[in-house]
Amino acid sequence: MTGPDGVEVRPNAPDLTMDEAERAAASLPDGLLVVQRGGRTVSVNARAADVLRRRPEDLVGRLVLDVLDLRTAEGTSYWSSPDPWSVVRSVTGHRERLLVLGTTQVLVTARYVRRPGETEVATVLLGLRDAHERLRVERERAFLLAATAHELRTPLASVRGFSGHLVQHWDELGEDERIALLRTIEAEADHVSRLVEDLLHASASGAAALPARPRDVPLSAILPCHRDSLRTRARLGAHDVVLADPGDLAVRADPDRLNQILTNVLSNAVRHGAPPIHVTAWADGDEVVIEVRDHGPGITPEHARLAFVRQWRAGPYAGAGIGLHLTQALVAAHGGSVEFVPVDGPGAAVQVRLPRS
Repeated sequence: MTGPDGVEVRPNAPDLTMDEAERAAASLPDGLLVVQRGGRTVSVNARAADVLRRRPEDLVGRLVLDVLDLRTAEGTSYWSSPDPWSVVRSVTGHRERLLVLGTTQVLVTARYVRRPGETEVATVLLGLRDAHERLRVERERAFLLAATAHELRTPLASVRGFSGHLVQHWDELGEDERIALLRTIEAEADHVSRLVEDLLHASASGAAALPARPRDVPLSAILPCHRDSLRTRARLGAHDVVLADPGDLAVRADPDRLNQILTNVLSNAVRHGAPPIHVTAWADGDEVVIEVRDHGPGITPEHARLAFVRQWRAGPYAGAGIGLHLTQALVAAHGGSVEFVPVDGPGAAVQVRLPRS
């Protein structure tokens, strides 16, 4: 007869022989390990051996406690939390659990098999999967969350700083100054809204990089805004952030992504360097070079090579290790590059290279 899922069902079919069962298990895409009551392993398919990083002959016929010291995240033995052979009849197994075997993480499901009329578990069937892909996805999600927090922090700090300045000094400011500050707050709020949309898009699509929509961007329209914003956010004086006139230089870039790139590089100079901070731009063939130079303690050649690695951190003011990594990804999305370059004297210099428009 046929079951509800269209599969033929033979109620009185004889039990599979061990050879037949092992051949069936060998065709499974997941690992399968069979343990009889008393804790002796009777069958291991090739995939299970791969996941457990053991040879089948090292597992079959041996006590599972001797060969598989599976542990929970809390460090307790899987075989005693609770003992699979002592669970109540209503418990027929468990869903996927992340367990640790030495330094290997394994995803384990279980099915408890009882003989007809018996309450004790006769056999435990363990389904095994490599946890590498699951953990990779979780790390990507964690990184996206950290990236979201990092990218929203600066514009939100600007909104808070400018609005606080308005509240505290409203009567001292002229009308033009008030309007300028309010327009800056509005622009930062729009920037936050676009960031949220982009990050939601990246989360939904699983994309590692945020979307880029390049167009011609004159540096004379964007660099002075970053200079003024940095002075206000970091409470720096007029001579602490020096911008060389970029003239008529323009880059081919997404304006929002370019804002993120400049914000991250300038914030890094403030956090790890010291004023004065010099911002200079010049043409180099088909590229425009934007250099941010600080006069702090500088960076070693070894750290300069590692600074753009995701979640790399060093120094007493180390952050989440995300800003420069994101900067590199955003610059690369435009076909450009970013790196620390040697300097004469104290400090460090970052050069961002972008296509010239």
